[in-house]
Amino acid sequence: GYYMLTPQRDQYFTGFCDQQTNGGGWLVVHNRFDGSVNFSRGMDSYRLGFGVAYGEFWLGLNKAWTTYRSQTALIEIRRRDHEGPTYSAFDAFLVNHQSQHIIEGVGTYSGMAGDFMTGLINHRFRTKDKD
Repeated sequence: GYYMLTPQRDQYFTGFCDQQTNGGGWLVVHNRFDGSVNFSRGMDSYRLGFGVAYGEFWLGLNKAWTTYRSQTALIEIRRRDHEGPTYSAFDAFLVNHQSQHIIEGVGTYSGMAGDFMTGLINHRFRTKDKD
């Protein structure tokens, strides 16, 4: 469902939380399923977030960083393709300061979709205008 989240006393936003998967409590950062929203965007869009709350969206790097700064988070990436649903999960995920958006570390991998995050450690978040 949708919840008002307050990661800091003076900052709040509405976020979608998955209460079904693995006991619930998952903040959904990226939701894409039918191609109705263009994800080929610049860094400003990825910082602020875009899309439709009840459809496809990207929450925003600033909101995600503010929510999880100075703490290690669990991350699970779920996807569905022609072979059906699959996922990758990591028991730790840490991104550095919001202006750099560099993945500093990931924990132990589990799942069926492959460990693609380990290869992204120390790489910046890239967009079509920031490579």
